[in-house]
Amino acid sequence: MRDHYRDLPSHYYKRDHVYDFRPFFRCIDPDAYILNLGCGRAESLLTYQNAHGVDFNDSLIPLWHKLKVDDRCHIYDVADGLPWPSNEFSYTISVDFLEHVQPDSVDAVLAEVVRLAPHGRHVIDTKAESRFRGPGGENLHPSANNPVFWEEAFKRAGAADYTYQLRGAFVFASW
Repeated sequence: MRDHYRDLPSHYYKRDHVYDFRPFFRCIDPDAYILNLGCGRAESLLTYQNAHGVDFNDSLIPLWHKLKVDDRCHIYDVADGLPWPSNEFSYTISVDFLEHVQPDSVDAVLAEVVRLAPHGRHVIDTKAESRFRGPGGENLHPSANNPVFWEEAFKRAGAADYTYQLRGAFVFASW
């Protein structure tokens, strides 16, 4: 990830987007051991009691503390690797995360995601040109790309039985 993401003020995080896509995550047992990548506000950790959240923006820490999930939220850059052993989690989940990964880090991030969990459920924004800009005008969705790009990236990462569905501007990916 690049430094301008680390500097986003917490008001950029309006809500936890996992709730926007509830039907896609319905198959996940609320007691499953989950890692929410790019957890943002981490409100989904209130639904998934055995979940941990990862984000790299430390401006979120006061929000996590207010929700009383700060003991399960961690500041890491997924591209640098995460401290958990392989297959530690039942699922990795993410919404509005993978398209924020810099293109030169996509393979490293996906390899880490697949390493950590035997199953993944991810919603990826695939608009060809993102208009979501940061405070300095920078594109905050540098890896928004077509479904074929993501399918090939998940295959390179070793995601077994990878499937995806395209719905509007989003890819719903699972393995």
